Amino acid sequence: MADVRVFKTVRFGGARELEASVDFNDVTNNNVFWDARTLGGTINLRQNGDPAGAIDTLARFGSPALVHGPRNIRFNVAFRF
Repeated sequence: MADVRVFKTVRFGGARELEASVDFNDVTNNNVFWDARTLGGTINLRQNGDPAGAIDTLARFGSPALVHGPRNIRFNVAFRF
């Protein structure tokens, strides 16, 4: 997973400054998972998240519980005085 940050700081004199930044998270679009299930048994999931879709039965242990979304972009502006 590659992250990129671009920022610019403008000083107004004294301790006053304005900083603007843009964070690009997961530029390479790798869907990594943050958490894995540790319970045994199976879990039933609907295909494509469709409530009427077919049901897939998967082993619960080691399956992803939380997946990081692809390509997040965050804008930030901070004024320090």
